[in-house]
Amino acid sequence: MKDAWQNTRPVFMQVLSMAPKERSSAPCQEIVWQGTDVDLAQLPVQTCWPDDVAPLITWGLTVTRGPHKTRQNLGIYRQQVIARNKVIMRWLHTRGGALDFREHALASPGKPFPIAASASSSPSVLLLFACFAIVVVHLGAGALTLLHNYTTIRVGQNMVNDLRGALYAH
Repeated sequence: MKDAWQNTRPVFMQVLSMAPKERSSAPCQEIVWQGTDVDLAQLPVQTCWPDDVAPLITWGLTVTRGPHKTRQNLGIYRQQVIARNKVIMRWLHTRGGALDFREHALASPGKPFPIAASASSSPSVLLLFACFAIVVVHLGAGALTLLHNYTTIRVGQNMVNDLRGALYAH
């Protein structure tokens, strides 16, 4: 397991720090809505539960970067539709996007936060995230199992040593 992580980690870290490439045109730019043309009702944004306060874009990819950061943050944050052409990010205050936003707000009060968000992702990107999550969960479970086993063995060895000491003391 250690060898697998040591071989995979450098590639993984390189992928995380990859900068986007600017293009003059791309398929995602074939249809561009701006200003009053933006109408989020034209997208298949769903209300997931009957008591939801508003429709949510649940798998939108969001790219942020804090003003003092070299890395980019790519996160999946729920985006709540609050008007015909407005959404708000539903991110936790401890996550990368929220931290980047806070840094920006402190460094540039009143200025818009530069952010890129997509309303949905390709199935391959979602599958990649799901596979990565499964690997992380299994690595974590394996690490916890090793820790548990080590602790159990350690406790058992201490008990045996205590019993030996008590036996030899008589």
